[in-house]
Amino acid sequence: MGCLQSRETLMVELESNEQHGTDLEHLQTANEAADVDNDNGEEFKYEITSNYEVKTIERAIASKSEESYCELNTVTLRMTNEISMLLHRNFDAESMSNSTAAFLQQKRLGSWWYSAIKTHQYAGIAMINHVQLHIEYEEDGRSPRTKMDTKLELVSALLFRKIDFRDHAIQISFAGSDFAKYVAGEYLTENPFFSEPLYDEHATQHMTDYQQVVHSEKGQQCVTNKQFEYIDNLDVMEKRLKLHKALKIDVDDDEEQQNCFIYISDMCTDEAYRQKGIASLLWRKLFALYDKGTRFAFHVKSDNHVAQQLYFRLGFQHVANVPDYYGKGVPAWKMVLIL
Repeated sequence: MGCLQSRETLMVELESNEQHGTDLEHLQTANEAADVDNDNGEEFKYEITSNYEVKTIERAIASKSEESYCELNTVTLRMTNEISMLLHRNFDAESMSNSTAAFLQQKRLGSWWYSAIKTHQYAGIAMINHVQLHIEYEEDGRSPRTKMDTKLELVSALLFRKIDFRDHAIQISFAGSDFAKYVAGEYLTENPFFSEPLYDEHATQHMTDYQQVVHSEKGQQCVTNKQFEYIDNLDVMEKRLKLHKALKIDVDDDEEQQNCFIYISDMCTDEAYRQKGIASLLWRKLFALYDKGTRFAFHVKSDNHVAQQLYFRLGFQHVANVPDYYGKGVPAWKMVLIL
């Protein structure tokens, strides 16, 4: 079996010949830190050519291995860039041609999820793939012989925030009447998975596996309902106690319960991980963070039938439409649920 070749490069910029000695000292320091020798047994790994370019030395790789595991946890500020990339790569090619910032503004997504994460340290739930790459080089007199690389890949994210109708600075298409329609059973589209047209505060039809989600132990190896393995590091009871005050809803306060709801600004799963039950898991974790009677709402494309079926199974109802929400001629469904 042939060997893979790896190139390691140190970039150095020389401004003038007077700086040459100084730059050689920098190279010597860098090579000593790397603790490597070149093939001639000299002290330096890199040489400066007459054109002041850095010479690259190849190292043969004897073996490469990769280990990974998926973890369910809350979203933190360090994940914002990964989230924007996840949203970015899951939309159409025309949008992909724009800058990320322009894309997010165009799709009316950026301000919601960014402000949610910016305002609260935890404003979302995510499935993250931890990847560890182990490289072992062939024996060549250099050290170290092994190298470890780690990276995070965002698999899926559900981002949410609390909306208060009494805050007139917030502009959103939802209204209190949308939830009144849910209670009264006035739906635009029949839900094939939710047989009772009227809301029953004691119903648990939309809370399948709810108890399992609530009581799963932190750090436990779990599987979704479609046998996708992950480690659950989101302790529901702990998270409920530490939920940011700007995300809490007091369902015992009639005025707050009637005026506040949880708006899901985004739910996105990487294409390679869809149809594995991950999105359903994230939704149920979100439900488990709130009390019975909490209201939830979000928008979904009117032609996204796969997503609509998932939301119907969770108990959401289609109560209204918003024309041109995703662009000219691209309407959205309003979907709501009351626990």
